Amino acid sequence: MNEKMIKDHPEKIISICTHELSEKLLSTCLPSNLKTPTHVLVKAYVEAEKTNNPKKLHELLNTSVDIVFKSVFKEGVCEAITLQTLRHEDPEMKVASLEKELEIGHSKCIDILFDLEKAKRNMDAIKKHQNGLHGKRRKIQVTDGEKPIKETLGSFQIIKGISYYLGYPLAKAVLEKYGINGIKLALEKHPPNKAQYFAEPQTYLAWLEKLVAFKE
Repeated sequence: MNEKMIKDHPEKIISICTHELSEKLLSTCLPSNLKTPTHVLVKAYVEAEKTNNPKKLHELLNTSVDIVFKSVFKEGVCEAITLQTLRHEDPEMKVASLEKELEIGHSKCIDILFDLEKAKRNMDAIKKHQNGLHGKRRKIQVTDGEKPIKETLGSFQIIKGISYYLGYPLAKAVLEKYGINGIKLALEKHPPNKAQYFAEPQTYLAWLEKLVAFKE
């Protein structure tokens, strides 16, 4: 939050502060290995690029995409907790308008998660092709293989800025059905790692129900 935000959008101050408190709450429930920041991924990319190792680059992309999906879900959870808190504490707060803003943002931005999956599939195809190549031609393919990874890493900051929108509908669905324990279980053991889950939350809930016997 900055001075410009306070002056131009004073109505958002309470929701922003509540979101930050929600992040603190969530951090107490999760193990440290779920808090990997993006700069660690960028550093790993630089190291993998130095060695020009396609296997390392492929592993990095897989790890990066998994972390991005978890991060999006976590931000959505914080926003879901925020709106739930505001509803209980102050019925006169314009929670409905805040939720509408999130839903509109979600519909506009959801395609970017499908783009991540597409980049990952492209890299899988390149890696498979590389395994059958040798010599100079193989080296050319390694360079080509870096392209989807660079594009994916370049999308991370964009995704961070819209992660509230992207993660909210799914997080809300999980929170309403299973509470904070369901959120914890989802992040630790069964993270939503497909774009479809964020576009259609019920598909994730159905998948989760098959894996875990929840106590009502």
